[in-house]
Amino acid sequence: MMDNHTQPKPLKTVSTEFLPGVHKPRVQTLFKHEDSPVYFERELSFFSSVNFILNYVIGVGIFSSPGQILEECGSVGMSVVMWCFCGVISLMTVLPFAELCSVVPKSGSQYIYIHEAFKDFHPFFGHTPSFIYVWINFLFLRPVSYAIHSIISAEYVWAIIAPAVSEDFEINFGFLIKSLIGACLLEQAVEFDMGFETTTLTLEKMPFVLYTGLYAYDGAIILTGALEEIKNPDRTVLRSLIMGLGLVTACYLLLNFTFLSALTPAELISSKAVAQEFTDKLFGSRVAFLVSICVSLCTAGGNLSGIFYSARLGYAAAKEGHMLQILSYIHKTRLTPTPAVIFQVILSLVFFLFGNRTQYLVNAYSFVLWLYYGLTMIALMILRVKKPEANRPYKVPLAIPWLVLVISWMLVFASIITRPSNTYFPAVVGISIGIIVQYVFVFKKNRIRGLGNLMKILQKWMDVVPPTRR
Repeated sequence: MMDNHTQPKPLKTVSTEFLPGVHKPRVQTLFKHEDSPVYFERELSFFSSVNFILNYVIGVGIFSSPGQILEECGSVGMSVVMWCFCGVISLMTVLPFAELCSVVPKSGSQYIYIHEAFKDFHPFFGHTPSFIYVWINFLFLRPVSYAIHSIISAEYVWAIIAPAVSEDFEINFGFLIKSLIGACLLEQAVEFDMGFETTTLTLEKMPFVLYTGLYAYDGAIILTGALEEIKNPDRTVLRSLIMGLGLVTACYLLLNFTFLSALTPAELISSKAVAQEFTDKLFGSRVAFLVSICVSLCTAGGNLSGIFYSARLGYAAAKEGHMLQILSYIHKTRLTPTPAVIFQVILSLVFFLFGNRTQYLVNAYSFVLWLYYGLTMIALMILRVKKPEANRPYKVPLAIPWLVLVISWMLVFASIITRPSNTYFPAVVGISIGIIVQYVFVFKKNRIRGLGNLMKILQKWMDVVPPTRR
């Protein structure tokens, strides 16, 4: 019996395990490691880590959120306050991850922290929180998000080439076309009131404002998902999170001020594509294609960073026995989790075929994400008790995880109360199916006949092996 880190012998078969048992997953491989160890290389420097965060976080959210937040706040001054407030909350949310990544120095981010904290509580239910997290994120939420972002990117690209094609061709591909905003050749800046006199923000509107703003900031924790590839992670992670979110906050505030320099508050609220309308009004429609290129690059870059993170999530879950074992294998020469990357791309393409109809899945599962932020804060407190002597070069003040816990679960309950209950039906169904899958294939270790032969073929084709211990 070998674990995932044992040096394998040159066997000629591959495991027929599907979702192998959580305690001692068996590992067999088609290849031997010989003299070349196979594991992730630490190539992400501080600069690369900050860029990784910026590339993922700054996406389509900032191009759709300003008008929504301004409408709910009622005044420019209060909307600026809420953008700053959401930035502070986002920073407080990620600071505990800088401690957790030192206590559990593995790739996988929230999944691995929750797994380490709860796995010993019960043979089945102790593994359920982490399994449901990877079940929802790796198989549904992440690939759905990438599919939607790809649709948005494709629409912006099509907007660039649409004028050059025939009318019939445009009609046939109309579902990919975004109507171009009419040109307006005004060159002067618009004066806007930074006061608070027109503020209409109430406690009832607050959850929506926070959800909208925090969505635009969300994603910095993906850095901890690739922990095994970061140089000097004890120092780099904390510095990168602070620097990355600081730059994002500054960028978002500047963009809000920039949009309001040419658009009135009423125009910003009614705008469906604020960046493109801003460009049209200031420079005319002749350069509007530049906005399409920028938005497309933002969404495409975010997808690349997201798939990079999601693949590491599947890799970490497979190493713990919660996903197909082959997802924990890495390429012998590229040293990347090739099977997990390919699996995420395929899932994203499948959801892409369903178009914008998959948007409801993102809405249905959004409250689960904040539920798990709160659960991660509890995991931090549990690990302080379970591993008091663990490496902690940075120790977050306990007031921060407690505050994040309260905010996250307030958002969860507020969204359930203020939104229609049928929004959460798909989430309840998905979670229930996940628990059944966990019980049948992980806890009871049932196998699917013939899957081992398929895994053998895929391992040969991808030229991958289990990672060796460093």
